[in-house]
Order: sequence, then structure tokens, then C-alpha cells
Amino acid sequence: MRDVQAIVIGSGVAGLVSAQVLAKHFRQVLLLDKDQMPALPGPRQGIPQGHHFHGLLPGGLQILNDLFPGFDADLKAAGALTPQPHEFYAFGEEGKSYSYLRHQPEPSEPIPGFPQLHMQSRYLLEHCLRTRVEATPNITTRYGTAIRDPLIRDGAVAGVVVHNQGEEIRADLVVDAAGRVGRTPRWLEAMGYARPKETHVNCDFAYTTIMFRPSEPDLLKDAGFFVMPAKSGRYIRRSACLVKTETGDWLASLSGRLGDHPPEDLEGYMQWAQTLCDPAFSDLIKTATPISEPHHFKFPRAIRRHYEQLKRFPSGVLPIGDGVCQYNPYYGQGMSAACRQTLALDKVLTGFADRPLTDLWKPYFAAVFEQIRAPWLYAALLDFAHKGTSGDYPNEERKSVELLMRYGQMSLNGDREAARLVTSISSLMAPLSAIHQAHLKEPTP
Repeated sequence: MRDVQAIVIGSGVAGLVSAQVLAKHFRQVLLLDKDQMPALPGPRQGIPQGHHFHGLLPGGLQILNDLFPGFDADLKAAGALTPQPHEFYAFGEEGKSYSYLRHQPEPSEPIPGFPQLHMQSRYLLEHCLRTRVEATPNITTRYGTAIRDPLIRDGAVAGVVVHNQGEEIRADLVVDAAGRVGRTPRWLEAMGYARPKETHVNCDFAYTTIMFRPSEPDLLKDAGFFVMPAKSGRYIRRSACLVKTETGDWLASLSGRLGDHPPEDLEGYMQWAQTLCDPAFSDLIKTATPISEPHHFKFPRAIRRHYEQLKRFPSGVLPIGDGVCQYNPYYGQGMSAACRQTLALDKVLTGFADRPLTDLWKPYFAAVFEQIRAPWLYAALLDFAHKGTSGDYPNEERKSVELLMRYGQMSLNGDREAARLVTSISSLMAPLSAIHQAHLKEPTP
């Protein structure tokens, strides 16, 4: 462990998990956030999308359990739902399905070794994470603390300057987990470095979410469902999601893309819901009472910043989470993908245990790139399946797509190992490189 301090900017999921990883390698970790944290699970200004449904994929939960042993038990004790495979599904034009990519009228058998699905609000997840992080002896938190500037010494980032009377806080490493408004690109420009090249997928996605209180607690017997877009007609860009929360209320979201966005008022919301390809969503919310105002969130484009291509980068700072890669939230990958980036941080710091941190950025960005390949590819392919999506198609991953399609077909034909491999990658339990490694191990014909 280094007898020095590290700073984390931002206490979302990426920041909280990064702080826990850094605590393994630094004597002291200081976690800073401009928001004051609620004492109980609840919204905060720094997470504008927090009102909406968030998925924690098996890969993300596995990483959290490794870092915080028993974390899944924390979630369950706090009220998180743990639905069985038959209790969460989708409705499409062909009826009820247990797959979102094709019509599958019966649930699949659970794959041994995969963490059970946990469903909870973003507020509850962050609260449970924050409780664990704040209990770590060498992590200190300072909330209500906004960052003004980087502290620069000899061309490197040596800490931060906060708005509180220009206070300087020194650190040997600053991890920028401030989300989509991450500071690293602006700091690079100010220090005379080039910004990273960006890849974009213009998905133009938006959703409106309202919390409803059901008239009867068991009116929705299962955990929740999606309503998929229609395959033809006027409303092929509209979808919905309704899930139970830990309070027993319903989180109900309408979503649309490419200009067809759900309304931001209750009356328009209720009318728009009736245009979905299946009436399950609108039939249920008609029987319930709205207990929140409509919360609307727009996501115009996904962004991947190619830090791994930079030739020069200052020491002392590393971006992580949404500051590196932002995905269409429709696919529920963001939190789990951020957790996978922290695996890269942990691995690289372990390799630098007895070395100066000057060139840490080189292997770090290479490792992060490998961790975000799978979620970026999956989201991009699904986005580009919608006519009208523009941007940078992932042509560089054609071999990966070919292998995913091949192993996916093997899975459909009953190959359990192929199913485990494809599901491991899509659920972010394994990186995309796993499918290439499996291909290399295949016997030569």
C-alpha cells in the first residue's frame, strides 16, 4: 500500500467503487462530491437520471460482491427484489416473451454460477454502496464540496482546488468519476494536451418516468416487464417498462427515440401509453395513483472517448465511468460497465505496486478499453438496428460480431457452453476478448 493520498471526484456508482478499489492501494482516499448526501435512500441533484429504472447486470453485482462481501445480502435486506426468471419478461407483438431479442414464450433455465437478479431503485443501490464505502477505515468523504481547478505541479496533476476559498488538496492520484460532466477533457486542454478522439452513436433516446401507487399491493404479481417497440406501423420507436420497487410502488417509464419522445405531462403520458403494441402497461397504470411528478430525461448520443489512442497524457489523473464511455441507458449497462472499469484500475495499480505512477495512464487506458468493448458493441448494434440512428458504426469489431452470432446460434441449438459464454459477455461478467479466446481454443478442422 502506498503511503500517500488519492482523491476521487464524484460519488456515483463509479466513484464509490473506485474509492473502494483505491483503498486497497493507498494509505488514504478522499471522496469529494458537490452534492449533500441524503441520510436515507433518495434523489440528489448530481444524478438527474436517478428517477428512472436502473439495471444492475450480473457482472456488476459480481464485482460489487467481490469488493463488498455480502453486498447482495445488503440489497435484499434493504428491500431489493430478487425475481425468478419467470417473474420478469417482455410483451411484444407476438405476446409474452422471456427474451428481449426474440420471441421466447417460456423462461430459460438459470445458468449455474450467475448471480441472481436484484431489482432496486438507483437511490437504494447508491445508499447501500455509500454505507459500505463510508465504513472503510481509510476512506474519508467530503460532501458539499465542488471542484474548481486541478492543482498543477511540474506539468502533472497534484491534487485539486475546491471552491471553498480556493483550498488546495494534494494527492498523488486524482480519479475523475464526475460522470458525463467529467473534468478531464477540459483539464487536458488547459494543460496543453490534446483531447481524446470521440466515437458517437446518435441514438436520440428519451424517457419519462412516473412513480405509481397500485390500488392493490398484489395487482402486479410479478417483478415487472418491458413492452417492446412495435415491428411495424406508426409507433415502432415507442416502448415502456414497469417494475416494482422496494417500497411496493411501481416505477413506470415510457421511452422513445429518434424524435418520437414521450410527453412530459401526466395527461400526455397516459395518452401516449395507449399507443404501445401491448395494453399491459396502460391497463395497469390506469388502476394506480401517480405519486410523483413526471421526470423526463433525454440522451441524444452515446459517446466513447478513446484515451487509449493518446500519445501524451499528464500523470496524476485518470478518468473513469461515464467520463470515458456513455451508453444508451435503455440497455441498463452503465453501472456494471463502470464496475468493469474499476477492475482495470485495480489490476493496473497492482502492477505498479513498487513503481512510480508517472506512466500509469498507458496500461490503464489500454485495460479500460478492453473492458468497455463489449457493452459499447452491444449497445451500438442494438441502436443501429433502428433506422435513423447515425454516427460511428463499430466496423472495427466485425470479427467479434461474427463470433457472437456464431456462438449465439450454437446456444440456440442447445450448446450450453456457448450459451454460458455469450451470456457471460452480454451480462458483463466477462470481457469481449473471452469469445476470441474461446475461438482460438477450438480444435482445428
